[in-house]
Amino acid sequence: PKTPPARLRTSVTADMMRGMVDSQPGFVLRPWQRFHVRLTLLMGLVVTAILSIMGVVYYEVTYSTELEALQKRIHSTVMILSRRLDANRLATIDPTDAANNAYLTGVREDLKAICADDTDISSIYIFAKTEDPRVLRFIANVDDAPTKKIAFGTPYPVKDEVLLMVRGLDAVTIEDEMTRDDFGLSLSGYAPLRLANGDAFGLVGVDILAPNIEAM
Repeated sequence: PKTPPARLRTSVTADMMRGMVDSQPGFVLRPWQRFHVRLTLLMGLVVTAILSIMGVVYYEVTYSTELEALQKRIHSTVMILSRRLDANRLATIDPTDAANNAYLTGVREDLKAICADDTDISSIYIFAKTEDPRVLRFIANVDDAPTKKIAFGTPYPVKDEVLLMVRGLDAVTIEDEMTRDDFGLSLSGYAPLRLANGDAFGLVGVDILAPNIEAM
């Protein structure tokens, strides 16, 4: 016998399907059983996934770019400060009369002016070395919170979380990511302060706190 044409077979099959549906009283395809509904949901999920991935990639690229720009700003700031500060004069300050030292007073005023000009900077500080490599001492500190006044010579134990700071005694060092100490979560950079003979006296550091970074 001859095989009926494809169009005829399709028509017969469709008629048979309609007949099967009509023969079952009350039979109705639920929305999620319909092919076009399933296809729409699938396409929606695919589009959502693609948009989510694009959003994550965009955020990471943008954050990386902004972080790199911020690190360069910190690098420039500590470099300039390390060249302007006179480590020899800082080393000769009498701890018992530091509050009246004219040079130290001028340094503090300069640091305050920098913080006032660049409001992203939360603090600038000067540390001197001690015999303990894990302990530094404050020479000067300018913070955006006036209540955080720190006396000249106050010890600063270098915790593991900010151990990178110690490298700042030898070379300009900028953190790759934010770290936390007793003063909060921040991104920091350090540059060495050297005496006339080349020995390291201490370092100058700059902090930008996490809320300031998030607000950028």
